[in-house]
Amino acid sequence: MRFETSAIHAGQQPDQLTGAVIPPLFLSTTFSQSAPGKPVGVYEYSRSDNPTRHAFETCVATLEYNNNNMRKHNNQTEQQQPQEQV
Repeated sequence: MRFETSAIHAGQQPDQLTGAVIPPLFLSTTFSQSAPGKPVGVYEYSRSDNPTRHAFETCVATLEYNNNNMRKHNNQTEQQQPQEQV
């Protein structure tokens, strides 16, 4: 995936409820729990994690990974090119 495409789509899956391709902004501070400390789903409190933060962190991690790979590729290409004599 190209860097530009990753910048837009990384960490984003279509919303299961609505089908929206851009993830919604979740403003909830507490998520459903069957008992204190026992979340019903994946998320418990927004301070520990939430769907919006998870999508953002996945996108940033993907961009950093792609950027590091591009940097390594460019360094390898530079090392393979013959040096010009001045």
